[in-house]
Amino acid sequence: MASEVLTRITEMLRANPLQGDLVQMRANMERGAEATPLPPDVKFEPVVANGVAAEWAIAPDVRHDRALVYVHGGGYTMGSLATHRALCGRLS
Repeated sequence: MASEVLTRITEMLRANPLQGDLVQMRANMERGAEATPLPPDVKFEPVVANGVAAEWAIAPDVRHDRALVYVHGGGYTMGSLATHRALCGRLS
């Protein structure tokens, strides 16, 4: 059985398919991100990595001697820190 979050995302994608111009597709993705709950115990710290906006996702009891670097797909046209924040929080 799909989780409640996956069910909501699937319903949103069906109601707002990714079609049309790039501006509209980006707006649809951002709306989807706003509806995705963030893990309540993860802190997000903005940083600049060699001139690129990035974030540390810091979960409780995380090891500080290791890091996972997550780079989302999207061909430099889709996605942002906001659209992938919940996923990265869960990965942390």
